[in-house]
Amino acid sequence: MAEIKIDDSQLKDMIAKAVIDSLTPESRTELITNAVKMLLGRKTGNAYDSRSELQVAFDNAVRNVAHEIALEHVKQPEMMEAINKIVAEAVKRALNLDSDAFNAMADKMADAIRRAITGERY
Repeated sequence: MAEIKIDDSQLKDMIAKAVIDSLTPESRTELITNAVKMLLGRKTGNAYDSRSELQVAFDNAVRNVAHEIALEHVKQPEMMEAINKIVAEAVKRALNLDSDAFNAMADKMADAIRRAITGERY
C-alpha cells in the first residue's frame, strides 16, 4: 500500500480551505471580522513595543520599500562617487599613519593576533 505524505504547510492549507468552504457567508464574514480585530488588538513585543501585529507588518512593509528606494538612489553613479570620496577621506583620517593613535591601534591589533595564534589569554 502506498503511503501518502503531506507536508505541514500543505496540510494547514487544506484544513483552512475545508473550514472556509464549510462556513456560511454570515459565519465567514464573522470569522474574517474577528480575525482582523485580533490582528489589530493583539500586541507584540514587550511593554516598550505595544504595536499590534498589523502595525508591525505595516511598519516592516514601509521599511522594506524605503530600503529599496534608498538602494536605488545610492546605486546611482554620482551617489556612489560621493560615498566613495567620503569613505576614502574617513579612512584616511582614521588611519593617519603618522599619529600616535595609529601606532597604538596597530600595537593592539598585533597583540590580539599574537594572542589568537598562541592561545594566550589576557
